[in-house]
Amino acid sequence: MKVIEQADGNKSKAAEILNINRKTLFRKIKNLLFTKISELESVLMVAQENSVKKDCEVSGGIQF
Repeated sequence: MKVIEQADGNKSKAAEILNINRKTLFRKIKNLLFTKISELESVLMVAQENSVKKDCEVSGGIQF
């Protein structure tokens, strides 16, 4: 990502600097984004589970 910044956001120029095909750079960016999204989803799921557990502890359990 630093190379893209160095290339002022120009991905074609960044690919040239990295000496890789532009399509390869786009594929790598896409894979990185999917990985980051998956990591974020995992963090959010854990946070949500912890929030539900905390709510149950505060209320003394699940009440119907």
